[in-house]
Parts: sequence; structure tokens; C-alpha cells
Amino acid sequence: MPTLIVRPDALTSSTGFNLSGGALLEVINDNAAGTTTTQNSTTSHIHVTFANDSTYTGNTINSIVVSITGKAGRAGASTVDIVLYAADESVLDETSLVFGGSTSTQTGNTITVNAEDAALTSTIVDGMFLNITPNNQGITIVEVFATIDYTVVASGYDTAEKINGILISNTEKIIGTTIANIEKVSGL
Repeated sequence: MPTLIVRPDALTSSTGFNLSGGALLEVINDNAAGTTTTQNSTTSHIHVTFANDSTYTGNTINSIVVSITGKAGRAGASTVDIVLYAADESVLDETSLVFGGSTSTQTGNTITVNAEDAALTSTIVDGMFLNITPNNQGITIVEVFATIDYTVVASGYDTAEKINGILISNTEKIIGTTIANIEKVSGL
């Protein structure tokens, strides 16, 4: 099953970090280990939305996992509470991530259904937003991202497609099989 990484595309609010606004957003979504933001207040939070991607649209969403790469600050250990919401503000995941003194990537729970225990959809993924609330021990955040695991939904054959070099629209039958039953052709 393919996976896709989506990163924050908008910062809806933040406080308690050495960066803010566009500079903070750029650091947490740039996929670069050398850029960081550091908590500089005992009270802090970051609220972000995630970029939408047409890659998974129309396909089956199997799971979502949120991850944060970072390291603890001055206390040598830090806990970061995360809450992932769907667009309707229902909670998809709520967990605490624990960071030590060296940079690591911590992940939330694997989400396989929405808040109503129904299947995940691309609409749910498109509307996700995340609240990040570190405790007062300090954290340095390198990046924030969500991993979307999805299954490509198979579609029927198009008459312009070729099977073993034969253009489907140019033939009524392939080895005695009608186009409507093309999936029965040996080896497909």
C-alpha cells in the first residue's frame, strides 16, 4: 500500500516559541533537519492545518499517523500533547509524545477510523488540523508531518488501454474473451 507524507500548510495560531507566523510554519514543514524552533515560554502551543494532496483523493484511506521530530529542552525530557482533529472538530487522535535529549521522531496513534467509527475518507484527511501543546519542560521542534496510508481504488479498463500490446478498442475478443470479461484473460 502506498503512503504519502503531508505537511502543515497553514499556522492558525502559536505562542511560546522563538519563531512565529510564516517563519515557524516554514521550519516545521520544510523536511530539513537543520532548521528548528525552540520553546521559550512555559506556556506554548502550535495549531496547524495540513496540506491537501490529490494523490489520495478517490482512493481508500487505510490509516493516518501524525509524527513530530524534535528533542527535549533544558530539562532533558519533555512531553508534548497532540490532538488531531477532523474538519468537523471531532477528535481523530489524542496522545502524548515523550522526547529525550537527542533528536527523535515520535508518532501518535495509528488512526484507522474517524470519530464515529466510520471509514476514513479523503475529505477527512483534507480537513485535518493539529494542536501541539508542549509541557513546561521545553522542546525543540524540527518538523511536523502526517503519514497517509492508502489503497489505490482499481478502475475498469479504458478502451484506449493496451493489454499485451493489443489496443482494446480495436478488438472484439482477446483469446475468446469479450471486453466485458477482460479481467479473465490469463496473466492479468
